[in-house]
Amino acid sequence: MKKILFIIAVILLLPIHGLTYEKNIHWEITKNAINRSIISDYLKNNLGISLDAEFDKRSGRDWIKEGSRWEDDAPRWLHHFYDPTTGQGLNYSGITYGKPSLQWGKSDVNNAYNWNSARDYYYLALTNTDSKDRESAFAHVFRRLGQIIHLIQDIAVPAHTRNDPHPYYFENILQQQRDMYEKYTRDAVNKRIPLKYDGYLPVDNTTFNNFDTFWVNNGKGLAEFTNRNFLSRNTNIDDGKYTLPVSIGEWVTTETINDPDLGQISVEVRYLQGYVTDNYRPQLSAPLTRLSAYSYFDFEMNQLTGQRVYSLNDYIHKDYSDFLIPRAVGYSAGLLDYFFRSEIDMKRAPNPGWYIIKNLTSEPMSGTFELHYDDINNERHKIANWTLNIPAYGNESVSFQPPSAPETKTEGEYILVFSGTMGEEQDAIVGKKVLIGCEPTITIVNEDGTQAKDTMLRNQSNDYKVVNEDGSPAYCSAQWSVSATQRSVVGNSTITEDGVLTAGSTACGTLVVTANCSDCGIVSSQQVRITDAGTWSLENQICRHAYTWGACPGGSCYVFSGGYRYRYDYGWYILDSSINANCTAGCWLDPVGSCPYSGTWIFSASYLSFWRCY
Repeated sequence: MKKILFIIAVILLLPIHGLTYEKNIHWEITKNAINRSIISDYLKNNLGISLDAEFDKRSGRDWIKEGSRWEDDAPRWLHHFYDPTTGQGLNYSGITYGKPSLQWGKSDVNNAYNWNSARDYYYLALTNTDSKDRESAFAHVFRRLGQIIHLIQDIAVPAHTRNDPHPYYFENILQQQRDMYEKYTRDAVNKRIPLKYDGYLPVDNTTFNNFDTFWVNNGKGLAEFTNRNFLSRNTNIDDGKYTLPVSIGEWVTTETINDPDLGQISVEVRYLQGYVTDNYRPQLSAPLTRLSAYSYFDFEMNQLTGQRVYSLNDYIHKDYSDFLIPRAVGYSAGLLDYFFRSEIDMKRAPNPGWYIIKNLTSEPMSGTFELHYDDINNERHKIANWTLNIPAYGNESVSFQPPSAPETKTEGEYILVFSGTMGEEQDAIVGKKVLIGCEPTITIVNEDGTQAKDTMLRNQSNDYKVVNEDGSPAYCSAQWSVSATQRSVVGNSTITEDGVLTAGSTACGTLVVTANCSDCGIVSSQQVRITDAGTWSLENQICRHAYTWGACPGGSCYVFSGGYRYRYDYGWYILDSSINANCTAGCWLDPVGSCPYSGTWIFSASYLSFWRCY
């Protein structure tokens, strides 16, 4: 009794430390959770920022990791308990010592680092005028996310879901009260003993569709999983405080332990077996070889009192950690994904001055959409807002007047921000950097919208334009240019700033029409073959072609005259009828021999269409 009163006095009077994963393992779990989360890709693809960029002297990644360590600063750990069977936090003998971690992490007014404050800072990070203020707000967001997922990681500690604080203040005085599972994981990290972090993918945001569900969710919440499947020091199999877990069998083995007096000795240990039930991913349910063990004092106690005595050792803690730590990673990653789960977009509509806001997710969105832009001094300005209700995967049309002053930093680039109810979350925030009217790709078509013309005669013209992939008008101030493929000739071909191509009289081969949309950062090109406009004549004679000697089909041969470019098996060459060229090194003839005529190049009829200039 005196010992119990002493411990209670310590709890009441001293700033004790909570028995959770210690700071070193929180860092490791958080690092793995970040790597498995969508957060890095989401920030890059939706906001154009890097998680590894610096925000107030730390990268976003480091802010999250540091936050997961700082959450254990005294006396915050008192609020890191959640019993899913009662919904209560840390309590003892009718006295409550801390808020339930679910309430503490979500919205408790005494917690400046809760989920709601992370949302508030996210809004400021997207909308603050000054770029330094936006950077600072992002640092606050990342730190808070780290502190929040710390709470998720703590409900993967059995003592934290079974109201078993095991406080200590001076380790050398109250070492016997320390939670040994937490000590095992801490020592494993310090001694570089491998712990299992992988094997459990981030939980999905359909099953876990609000903040609370990560704790309790019809048996799928992490607090429920830990409470039902594992034991803690003061809530062992014989304590009768919880109905689960239960033993499904026993087995005996010989193991090596460290005895304070004898050093390493081999002892026979009798273990209770359990079964870990995963209601979220049933396929990962599995037998638990070591649920609990009979204490070294069990024989004496059983003889004296008829009661069995159980204990937990590091072999048990190792088996526990193989189940619990991967889930701490998977649920932490899932909560990060939940914060950044939604995507929105905005595109130019076919009607001038109108735009389409798109909800690209499976949750309806009801609230305010704001449109901001950055000026040349990197200051952000709001230019429009709309109150909208957009169903899942739906869209709404809006209009606004593009800004004229201050001057925009990037033409057509805006920040679209949503605040309101999204799915089951009332104060959701979503942001997206948009290039209004720009699609991922553009396509060159004829002015009338039909498929782009790819064959032209010399001196002929054609009018091109660019459209989005779906055929809608592209928001694109295209810079048009014309070039030629290898061994083709642009000649005197031209293209206007409006996309009108004129194939010149000396063009030959394949021209390339290019539309460069610098405001959208995308390019499209279209190849145009220039067909032959030369003169063909028929002569009755024997001709030599590229592969064999012999008569032309029908005893005839087509003769082409003029200075044009021809394509054949060995490449491209210019043939000039005014020059008696030496053809021994190439042409369409075999490598040996000379051209049979000067001023006239002879092609076999069977190769006529192939050899024409196109």
